[in-house]
Amino acid sequence: MKKKLIALAAAGAFAPALAMADDSTVTVYGKISLGVESVKAEGCTTNAAGACSGPTNLLGATPAGQNIPSRVRVTDNASFIGFRGNEPLGGGVSAIFQIESYVKVDSAPGRTTAYNATTFATRDSGVGLRGPFGEVQLGKFRTYFTDHIPAGDTLFLKSSLAASISALFGATSTIGGQATLLASLAPAGGFVPANAEGRGAVDPGGFRDNILRYTTPNWGGFTAALTYVAPEGTVDIPTNTAASNAGKASDKGVGVRLTYLNPNLGFATYSFYKRNDLGAGTALGSIGNDSKNQKVAIGTKLVGFTVGVAAEKMEHTNPDLVFTPLNDSVDREVKKYAVFLAYETGPWVFGTSYAKAKAVEDKTGGNCVPLPGCDGTGARFYQATVNYNFSKRTNLYATYAKIKNDSQAAYDFYAQGSVGDTGPSFIARGASPQVLSAGITHFF
Repeated sequence: MKKKLIALAAAGAFAPALAMADDSTVTVYGKISLGVESVKAEGCTTNAAGACSGPTNLLGATPAGQNIPSRVRVTDNASFIGFRGNEPLGGGVSAIFQIESYVKVDSAPGRTTAYNATTFATRDSGVGLRGPFGEVQLGKFRTYFTDHIPAGDTLFLKSSLAASISALFGATSTIGGQATLLASLAPAGGFVPANAEGRGAVDPGGFRDNILRYTTPNWGGFTAALTYVAPEGTVDIPTNTAASNAGKASDKGVGVRLTYLNPNLGFATYSFYKRNDLGAGTALGSIGNDSKNQKVAIGTKLVGFTVGVAAEKMEHTNPDLVFTPLNDSVDREVKKYAVFLAYETGPWVFGTSYAKAKAVEDKTGGNCVPLPGCDGTGARFYQATVNYNFSKRTNLYATYAKIKNDSQAAYDFYAQGSVGDTGPSFIARGASPQVLSAGITHFF
């Protein structure tokens, strides 16, 4: 009797909220994906002492590195849970919301990527309005880095993260190697990045905070989206700040995406993303630390085959630091290309892709110094994947993938798929990561 009274009391307490939500819908969705993998990264470039190392950085220090020995691990492929809903407001207008969070199913020792975050709303999350005018949203949303996926890089969504060309195109790898900071700005613990990209932080896209986004209605398969990254971190940087020149750092960004999608014909997308003064308001703030990225991807489907191509150009500029006599200004760019091929027959899907990042192009002579400069900062990516779909929600997968880094490059697989950890170990220049994996993915 007591339990019934408690239940009735609880129902009464929530009745007003339930009544208000009669016309709204809430959906729970997500993905759980895990695989067992054999990984390694060998062939690093060695210094005069025979140790894995990159070239001397701007302060004269030599970034350390290491080959990663063969090992077996269980890897989470960005599992997540999400909640989305809408409430009709009349006149064809609805209030919409979405909250997505990574689920930390498995984590390698020492790995500290965003995919291990235990906080709420670590992925696409926000609130807005949808109607005949399109959509207006505020919150945290993915920006730029996965915009190539409609052109064929879709198999990795059901398989290993290492199957994605985001190893070269994506959020964790940018200009010449891993997206890290200038080696002269050594992070805590003395860890010095082994990147091949000169100095400064770049923004290759990802899940970004402070987003205001407008998306147009669908016009015969065409849509467009305009993204504004609000300059919340804007600060005045004083004279002689070690990490920057003096002045006002705006920390703002803008993105544009144009997409065509026709399930019976093909798909195309163009993306532009620019970030100014990235890192403003922190020790890494830098006036003029700007990155500009452009990407185009197209593809088609025909008799079970999916074929796609993609190309990207990333540019990064940064002025001379005030506290060093060196010419350490940055004006560089890198170009990348990829091709996809997949074939579906019954429950089986076979896919392969190839991507190439060209060597960094140095436009000032000062951003890849001292020797060997920007030479040897290119890389190639190869992968083959097979999926067996038990249903629309559940599949088995097997993947082999390899990145062949040139002597001064340090590209690694995407996110949790990386062979090097951000803690006790990382990819040295010239080391080539590879993976053989098998696992299961379930969407709900």
